[in-house]
Amino acid sequence: MQIPTATGLIYEAAMATGTVATPRKNIAYTQIETVDVADSYCWLCGGDTNGQGVPTKKAIKPTFTDHPYARGQGSQSICTGCAFCLSRREMRNYSILASPAELQHPSRAEWREILLDPPNPPFVCCLAVSGQKHLTFKAPVNVDRQRFTVMLEEQPIHVSPKKLEHLLDMVEELYVYFTKNEIITGNYSQHRIKECGIRQWGELEGMLEFWRGRPLFELALFVAQKKEKPEVKPVEPLPTVDCCGKGEDKAPAEQLTLNGL
Repeated sequence: MQIPTATGLIYEAAMATGTVATPRKNIAYTQIETVDVADSYCWLCGGDTNGQGVPTKKAIKPTFTDHPYARGQGSQSICTGCAFCLSRREMRNYSILASPAELQHPSRAEWREILLDPPNPPFVCCLAVSGQKHLTFKAPVNVDRQRFTVMLEEQPIHVSPKKLEHLLDMVEELYVYFTKNEIITGNYSQHRIKECGIRQWGELEGMLEFWRGRPLFELALFVAQKKEKPEVKPVEPLPTVDCCGKGEDKAPAEQLTLNGL
């Protein structure tokens, strides 16, 4: 199987899906208008144009600042996939999960589940943070569900679902009590430490120290979800004891006599 370029896969997924639902609106994707081009490879992604695309002068706007990412500097053509991604603002505004059968714009909560159970390859993962960056042509195409790479904004992060799940468990345990800023910096509020419990906080923080500053830690914190605080059960009072060490619920003396005691 020939592996497509990231933008080629995204375009294929968009055409297969048609309309992508998001919490804000439904986004309709249609074919982009292309022309015959002389170059066999794309100026931007370096992939095959198959003779169809858009001239660079038309596709690359004056405000485009990602020239260093161009892989086919000798070409004067942009392939159909790159031209599509450059022409649609949604490709910057929204996160992207693309596979041959479907294009999605997942939320952070949805990304949590996707990263732990990714689709069958090939697939592309772009997690937008600012909603202003071009990520599509910078992303790799993944061919393995157990070891893959996602773009968190412009940072490529290598993911092992098992490691991410382990890290997420610890992060979300702390996220019950602390803010994400406290977790990523390690500067915790004293009153929240007391609420969490010094022992539990110390154990979790001790394990997270190894991960802090690593890309996978940033990804885990980005997709981590807030859980409810555990319910604190009221402590039941102990039975009242008199000065002779007998509880109030003892049987009356006359009843003890009748029982032969």
